[in-house]
Amino acid sequence: MTWSQSTSPSTPRGDTSAGELGADTDDADTSDAQNAPAAAGRDGSLVVRHGDVLALAGAADPLTAVTESASAGSRTDTQGAVERAEDATGFDAVYARRLPAELQSATAKLARRLDAACVFTTLGFEDPVVPVERRSHSGTTVYVWRGRRG
Repeated sequence: MTWSQSTSPSTPRGDTSAGELGADTDDADTSDAQNAPAAAGRDGSLVVRHGDVLALAGAADPLTAVTESASAGSRTDTQGAVERAEDATGFDAVYARRLPAELQSATAKLARRLDAACVFTTLGFEDPVVPVERRSHSGTTVYVWRGRRG
């Protein structure tokens, strides 16, 4: 399970240190996503965090728990990403690949507590158990849940 956070200043293109926090990563082309802030005339970057959605959803302060789990790594090259995360205003999205039905509600709960969108793919053979908007491109369907704290 991953979540994304917009930060400033920009992470240099090709810097994957924030994505190397002990979980699997995508080989997806993110060049468009990395260039989007610059194209829009603003500075920013994408910081990726990995964690246990059940533990984070139940944490008293999930934003602090996310930052603490990122800083627990022993690699010094993650320190800059942690410092950028601490300067950020919040999370834009919680993203999960191959999210099973039994974790979808907890993931949506975490996204709500972070006041973020929840974006995920399923295992492929089951429908989402939370209300979502479906977005498809080139045969891949991504589900978007947008709950807000009330």
